[in-house]
Amino acid sequence: MIMRVLLPLLIFLAASEPAGTTVEVKLRALAFDSPVLHLGLSTAHGGKKDQPLEVYGHAWTQEYTVACKEGVLKILRPTIDEKGKPAYADYASTTVPPAGGRMLLIINGTQAKGSLALLPDDALASAGGSMRFFNLTSKPLRVVLPGGEYPLPPGGNALLRPTVKDEIYGQGQILAERDGAWQTARSLRWLQQDDVRTFYFILPEPHDPTQVRLRGIEERILKETLTSPLAAPAGKEKGK
Repeated sequence: MIMRVLLPLLIFLAASEPAGTTVEVKLRALAFDSPVLHLGLSTAHGGKKDQPLEVYGHAWTQEYTVACKEGVLKILRPTIDEKGKPAYADYASTTVPPAGGRMLLIINGTQAKGSLALLPDDALASAGGSMRFFNLTSKPLRVVLPGGEYPLPPGGNALLRPTVKDEIYGQGQILAERDGAWQTARSLRWLQQDDVRTFYFILPEPHDPTQVRLRGIEERILKETLTSPLAAPAGKEKGK
């Protein structure tokens, strides 16, 4: 069920590219369902082919510059050819935006089979201190942080920045509706760091439907890349 929600949530819709077009993207990858995946990139910057790609579930990879032929990003899996030599086979592919740019790649699946989801990441320079929440449950939620309260529909995501000073602990809540009222389904406590951004995947709690689970992935953003504060999201609601 989680995968059915995650894919339409993150897939970046892009127009089809004309035949023969090469689109360059800068991407980092994350394995959503597996601790580690040993894969490969079909083409990389400089015309090199079949580059190893080791992807983990606890952190994003380094940034790769990839030349996507005909606007398609292809991920490979290692195999053995008919002569018994190491080779690569098709694993999964997805269309990239016509303009290219910086992207985050989330890989759903196992070593043998998977699917890809792309998320635009052009706001990296202003992402320090931010949190991005993904609602992978089947119910509407609300995220309460210092500075506001934000609706988060099923399959929705929100890029937020709490009004907490650098190196100060902040507290927040994730609310779910129960018996006609919004009640706490998960509490948050974190050390605010203006050179770190966090991705929170909100998952169902299998043993208690009134609660949710959180999977957090942190990434450090070099302060030299910060250019401007993150704008408040559209439709922001004031906290009570």
